[in-house]
Amino acid sequence: MTDYLRRIIGGWVEVRLTGAQIEKVVSLLALNGFRIWRVRRQGESISCLIGLSVVEWLDEVTVEHGVSYEIVRQGGLPIRWSELKRQPWIWAGFLGALALVLYASLHIWVVDVTATNLSPAETQALLKAARSAGLAPGVWRNRLDIPRIRQAMEHQLPRQYSWIGIHVHGAVAQIDAIPVHRRPPAHLFPRLVADAGGTVTAVYVYMGAPDVLVGEKVTRGQVLISGVVSAVPNAAGDQPSTEESIVTPAEGEVWARVRYQATVLQPWQRTLTVFSGRRAVRRMWVIDGQYVVTLPNAETPPFQHFQIVRHVANWRWAGVTLPVETIQIVYNEISEKRQRLTVSQARKLALAEAQRRVQAAIPPGGTVVQRIRTVRRTPKGVLATVVWIVNRNIAVAPTRLK
Repeated sequence: MTDYLRRIIGGWVEVRLTGAQIEKVVSLLALNGFRIWRVRRQGESISCLIGLSVVEWLDEVTVEHGVSYEIVRQGGLPIRWSELKRQPWIWAGFLGALALVLYASLHIWVVDVTATNLSPAETQALLKAARSAGLAPGVWRNRLDIPRIRQAMEHQLPRQYSWIGIHVHGAVAQIDAIPVHRRPPAHLFPRLVADAGGTVTAVYVYMGAPDVLVGEKVTRGQVLISGVVSAVPNAAGDQPSTEESIVTPAEGEVWARVRYQATVLQPWQRTLTVFSGRRAVRRMWVIDGQYVVTLPNAETPPFQHFQIVRHVANWRWAGVTLPVETIQIVYNEISEKRQRLTVSQARKLALAEAQRRVQAAIPPGGTVVQRIRTVRRTPKGVLATVVWIVNRNIAVAPTRLK
């Protein structure tokens, strides 16, 4: 690698030596400390690579020993530099390209709108306002007065955008804007209501105004947070019309302690489903997932109530799974059995069912703050009541009320 860099930086020449004492000339080159590369004999001549600085010394030695040489090829930075000096049009092209790049980097050539929530008509209106304000392709980048351009664009598009920003990156100017929404978007609502009744424990208003206070009892469907209608005066100080007013959507959370209750009566007797031990079996083949072949020994279940168990086995041969399945359907007869419950059994079943119903009624995201259970014996069975007090967010959009 060092010799290669030395040849590139200092230049190199490939020479072909001919004559009676060519071996002696090569030996003298080596004895005088000159580097020689790729020495090859080609018939009556020898070719090799030498440094560009050795050529002058080589002239004297070859004349002294009656040896002639010719330059086959040459390379390296000094050679390339001398070739470039003899071709001025290359320098003219290089300087022209440099001037073109410098000129292009000092101007704005692309003006784009990066806001994604604008319609094509709004995008064209922004580009037109920017062009009128002095931001257009071809303008000098260092002469851009961004605050003045933004002010001119807001003046041309009054009451349409709450913010207009201009960012310059090289030869590209990007325009970003936030439009003024005079009505809440489709995913926001002008008010939030309670989806369940309870006692308010906390109110967090992100947008709008609260309609309830902490400690207040609310009912299902009651308005909790309302949007605010704001009317901003225009430049002349006049109040805008209702159509020009801005409606703030309602957004926030209202937490309340909500009561969930379930009551279950467990009779002293219950009906169980058990297997009688009788069963019927049907077998069939399924070929390629489509063709069904019912085997002759298929049985029809002779009983009315049964449970089906399906067994599937694939055919295999020589370690390869074939597209054939053996399906065995087992019909197990089931019957009903009545069981007399003890007080403990009836109490356990009643509480479990009541708790299951309460848990099913509670939406996710709440915290259980209190649990109440009551059990009472009656002539018909055990009556269990489960009450959970859950602290959760009850503020929802009116459309979510069922």
